[in-house]
Amino acid sequence: MRCTRLFTSTLHYLVISVTVSVLAQPGHGPLVNQPTALTFAHFLPGSPVGTTAFKTAITRTMPEQGIILGFAPAVSYESGGREALSIAAADVNRDGKPDLIVANRYVDNSVNGGVGVLLGNGDGTFSIAALYNSGGQEAQDVAICDLNGDGNPDVVVANVDSTVGVLLGNGDGTFQNSVTYDTGGLYALSVAVADVDGNGTPDLIVANQYAEPNNLNGTVGVLLGNGDGKFQPAVTYYSGGQSTVSVAASDINGDGKPDLVTASLNGKVGVLIGNGNGTFQTAVAYGSGGYNSISVAVGDINGDSTPDLLLANECGNKSCTNGGIGVLLGNGDGTFQTAVSYSSGAWGARSVALGDVNGDTLPDLVVANEYLNDPNGNGEVSILLGNGNGTFQPAVVYGSGGYRSLSIAVSDLNADGRPDLLADNDCRIGNDCRKGAVGVLINTSTATTTTTLASSLNPSRYGQAITLTSTVTADGAGVPDGTVTFADGATQLGTATLLNGTASLITSTLIGGTRSLTASYSAEGWFAASTSPSLTQVVARASVKATIGSSTNPSHVNQMVTFSALVSGSPTTPTGAVTFKKGTAILATAPLVGGQATFTTAFTKAGSFSIVASYSGDQNYLPRNSKAVKQVVQKYSTSTSLNSTPNPSVHGEAVKFTATVASAGLMPTGKVKFMDGTVTLGTATLNGGVAMLSKSKLAVGTHLIKAFYLGDNGSDKSTSIVLDQVVN
Repeated sequence: MRCTRLFTSTLHYLVISVTVSVLAQPGHGPLVNQPTALTFAHFLPGSPVGTTAFKTAITRTMPEQGIILGFAPAVSYESGGREALSIAAADVNRDGKPDLIVANRYVDNSVNGGVGVLLGNGDGTFSIAALYNSGGQEAQDVAICDLNGDGNPDVVVANVDSTVGVLLGNGDGTFQNSVTYDTGGLYALSVAVADVDGNGTPDLIVANQYAEPNNLNGTVGVLLGNGDGKFQPAVTYYSGGQSTVSVAASDINGDGKPDLVTASLNGKVGVLIGNGNGTFQTAVAYGSGGYNSISVAVGDINGDSTPDLLLANECGNKSCTNGGIGVLLGNGDGTFQTAVSYSSGAWGARSVALGDVNGDTLPDLVVANEYLNDPNGNGEVSILLGNGNGTFQPAVVYGSGGYRSLSIAVSDLNADGRPDLLADNDCRIGNDCRKGAVGVLINTSTATTTTTLASSLNPSRYGQAITLTSTVTADGAGVPDGTVTFADGATQLGTATLLNGTASLITSTLIGGTRSLTASYSAEGWFAASTSPSLTQVVARASVKATIGSSTNPSHVNQMVTFSALVSGSPTTPTGAVTFKKGTAILATAPLVGGQATFTTAFTKAGSFSIVASYSGDQNYLPRNSKAVKQVVQKYSTSTSLNSTPNPSVHGEAVKFTATVASAGLMPTGKVKFMDGTVTLGTATLNGGVAMLSKSKLAVGTHLIKAFYLGDNGSDKSTSIVLDQVVN
């Protein structure tokens, strides 16, 4: 059956309940002068949460579950007609956002019933209602289902003139004119949709208040569907009570065939077991646990996979000082235990729905009440939190946003994963009954969470990949989803998505030292934000590779030489400084820039020197000495030339010897020794590369003269060629 999922829940149970309204009907016989209502809903496993509502921005803390329950104050919307009696939520324009469908008792000042359609904006707000004629008089109840198989939600509305109207949807939020069918009884007050004959097409089930004017017994009219949006004439069954006002369809005996449950004003619950072919067995009646039963819902409230019954009773006692909820636990075979009654917390309980309103995965009750305790007061919504064993906590009461709350529905209206409340009110606040009103209460409930953080390796080494794992739990509130942000102090490391309550991040960028790590869970749906205690992560410094190179090797004395130190590490470039040493002597210290440090110097004497680059380390990397580079410093080669004047000379005449020393680099300094064979003539000091010596007592003959340059720190020794000095 292609019915729209009006409300969905993470709970693994199916709930089908039906909105119904009963008001004084002038000219229509003995209808009770008491408004009533109930909600149609499907709860299906694996779907988004749908559930509840409250009074104002009041919150209630549940210490045992760590859940803070709260709803924003009701925002009221006009329902499009007068005296809104029933409400349902479904995506009727197929934009993925819930819309509201309201049964208005009157379209205008006539007795015609109306259907108001409020398209949703997806954020919990709604457009102005568009109004459609229900096809009958005084619309009472509404349900949504794809009746003709075109994929578009259609509307079914029960009218008090014993008709049910079918408004086929166009898929864009608009609907065709109503086509009506006789319901087989008197005063149709409630409608449900289910495939009761097993042919895969939706059928209609209608609660008729009376069988006929002189028969107070209620009936159920069954209209089998043709699959094209049209229906066969109603076949009626006794409902099991008098003045029947509500009907629900559900498989209550586990045979896979839909059964029917009814609620009647004489406090009776009727159970009609289905035969699977569209027919039903004789109703078996049970007490509802209260007086004037107004509506019925079906769901597994004690976790035994067996449907149970929930009744909204206008009166919880004979004096009718409060409303009541009757709970009949199912035996699994279509029979039920004696009703256990709970106070609804207000007067005139009209409608009941099931849903997990506080995120603890247990079904709770949401009830629409006509008044709090004053018949002239505003409508109220009450919440009875479930204990999961079929029992419920005392009611907490909240304002419905209107006067005389008659119907309740639950749906996630703003896509935050939390069920919100829709309260259908007879009139707007201030008793302005010219317009019906829908009160929208957005769920702000949160479950406190606990976030923990663990490291796969501690201590670790800088640059080493570690896995940070965060687990987020919520006491009694299911498994959180959303994202976790990992941080090192104020530095964000990354974000990961929770999977089954766990999120992991692999990182290799933790700075060396003692780090303070946290995991912060971002609020998501039900779940409040939380941050883990700080995790102390010790990150040891990593080793580096250090090398040193020389720009010129060998070099010469006083030649400028640049030493370059390269320091490399992973995953980042090391910082800090490098000290250049000659042996144990410090030559200079230079900062690393891009992993390189340089130092330029000149050696003043020749030799072989051991030069080392010593890296000081930084926050992430350990100190490291490079292997030494042997810097060879050489003297410049020289050449010495020799001449004399005069040559030849005369005995006794003074002869001046001039030695010129040339170098490829520096200007040579020092001394030159002049030799006559093996006899030293004398030495002279170089001046500008020239040294001169004068001799006047040279013997007659030929003298073999040489000039020997003795060298200095930067210039090497050299010897001139032999000069033949002739003395006559």
